[in-house]
Amino acid sequence: GRREQGLAALIKALEDPRPKVRLLAVSALVAIGPPAKQALPALRKHLKDPDRHVQRLSQTAVETISAGK
Repeated sequence: GRREQGLAALIKALEDPRPKVRLLAVSALVAIGPPAKQALPALRKHLKDPDRHVQRLSQTAVETISAGK
């Protein structure tokens, strides 16, 4: 459905070379929260993102999404 397509697009955006795009994707995933659990493996990779803002927000995303389990 639409949610799956949206999540797939956000997960793909996490691989964008531009930090701003990755940051926006992570922000959207934080807003979605626990229903975005399929994004957790991709988000965990970004805990070591070259951009420290993406790293920090990825940590928040992992915590927020995982809290819904």
